[in-house]
Amino acid sequence: MSVFKCNDCYAKSSSLTNFQKCEVYSRVVGYIRPVQQWNNGKKQEYNERQEYVMPSGESCGC
Repeated sequence: MSVFKCNDCYAKSSSLTNFQKCEVYSRVVGYIRPVQQWNNGKKQEYNERQEYVMPSGESCGC
């Protein structure tokens, strides 16, 4: 699990205290819903997703 803090908050304290759980939303079958509400199969697919970053300067050819 990745946990992030903004730079200012991290500079004040790098430990995790008094934080609120963040709800992650993503699209499944055309609808944006909280990942926590997905069925187990869709959650597994979400965990196996890979993000791709297109190198700068390249276009999609549109």
